[in-house]
Amino acid sequence: MVALVGGRNLLFFDQIGSFLPPMLEHCQLAGWNATHANGELQASFIDRQDILWFCWGDQMVAHVLRRPWKGTVVVHTRSYEVYQSWYPKLPWDQVDWLVFDAPHVRDVALDRVPALKDKPIGMMILGVDPAVYTVRDKADSPQGNHCACVGRLVEPKNIQAVVDLAYQLPDYLFHLKGPVGDQRLERFIHYHIEQGRTNIYYHPPGAPDAQGQFRGQQWYTGEGVHALLKKCDFILSPSFHEGVHLALLEGVSTGLQPVAQDRPGLVVPGEFAYKTLQEAAHQIRHPVAWSPDDYHDWVVEHRSLRVQHDRMDEILENL
Repeated sequence: MVALVGGRNLLFFDQIGSFLPPMLEHCQLAGWNATHANGELQASFIDRQDILWFCWGDQMVAHVLRRPWKGTVVVHTRSYEVYQSWYPKLPWDQVDWLVFDAPHVRDVALDRVPALKDKPIGMMILGVDPAVYTVRDKADSPQGNHCACVGRLVEPKNIQAVVDLAYQLPDYLFHLKGPVGDQRLERFIHYHIEQGRTNIYYHPPGAPDAQGQFRGQQWYTGEGVHALLKKCDFILSPSFHEGVHLALLEGVSTGLQPVAQDRPGLVVPGEFAYKTLQEAAHQIRHPVAWSPDDYHDWVVEHRSLRVQHDRMDEILENL
């Protein structure tokens, strides 16, 4: 299974599409005949491709590869699917290249499917586009006491830690923004708010309305989360497991100091990691002497889409 000589036809399979648009646009600008599929395609169209790039190591891989395939197959595995029961059962013998978001995700995959150790592996850590994030003005939070935690509020995000910090730091305000994926967790958050924990704010998903309230669209449409981040000082990432955590990078791009649980694959410098909530509280009380522009510039240098696309170019050149 080798790509056709000089072949520039690249087909991305992605049913969700949340990470794909920048990758697709970059490849098209780089001269690839790149297209995107999120469902059924005619076999004749697939057969005209040189490379199939599966953006998730999921059941789509097994579905498409039921037919013999003459070109190169790339499977990009993320932290979600690598733990699923069906992951080792995918048709790995038909896959040529593996791509991972982070070294710890790669290590889990190789432990679960030892045969993958014989395949070429590329590392492409996801990034964000710093140009779309306006660096915050410290004047918007003169007391320096606003802490944000944004994204899908589900179990691995460890949102309970934010509630704990709200009790430890009563003079700081803690903003939770994003859809809650578990009704038990949602009831837990509202329970503590109703118990008088007045420094916890839950912002429903969406952009701010005329009264400044956050309602409506999903958090990942961007407008609502950006408006909130620009009024905050810290971006919290208490998750016990992440592949990359793009919401954390969005906050850092906006000029917020990261306060992140130490964990495999942490994407910010170690000085912003904590092992205990007491350490997290200390970091918030004693901010690091970086300016908002310093945080933004760090993302430009280390975790931007440019860095991601450079890694992607290296992988495509070696297929």
